[in-house]
Parts: sequence; structure tokens; C-alpha cells
Amino acid sequence: MLLEAHGYVAISCIPKTGSGDLFKQTPFDVIILGQSVEDDEKRNLVEAFRQCSSAPIISVPSKDGKPIDGADIHAEPDPEELLSLIANLVHGKNPASR
Repeated sequence: MLLEAHGYVAISCIPKTGSGDLFKQTPFDVIILGQSVEDDEKRNLVEAFRQCSSAPIISVPSKDGKPIDGADIHAEPDPEELLSLIANLVHGKNPASR
């Protein structure tokens, strides 16, 4: 996986059942909703994650997807851009919302 290959620990929270407990137990630096997550499910996940985590949410749109309301950052499906955004967030820099 891209993130793990660059030294990050990634945990899949899909399906969302039980994800709230995971977020209460483990503080996350960032939440990424990738291309494979349908837009309707992304909206539901943003709402659920907002209730149990203050971590910034990055949404990567599917091929025909639109920006998801509530996500902090809307990233293009570009691995280098995503890695740069994550590095900035993890190291305390606040990238502009897209």
C-alpha cells in the first residue's frame, strides 16, 4: 500500500460498522476517504467520523465524483500530492483546503 511504503501506518475503517469505537480508542492524524469509496458512503463516513474524531478528512474523488461536503481537503487522485498533503498535516502544517 502507498502509505505503508512511505512509513505511515494505515488502518482500514471500511465498513464503517465499529469505526467509531476504533476512533475513540486510537487517535488518528488524518482520515482519508479514497477513490474506491462511493460518494454517498463518503458523506455518511464524514458525518460519522466528525462525531468521534477531530482529525482532518481528505477526500479523494472517484472518477465521476464531486467534492464531499464536510471533508477538509479535496485531493486529486495523485499519489505524490496525497503524500505531500499527509506529510504537511502530520508535521503540523495546514494546507489550504481544496
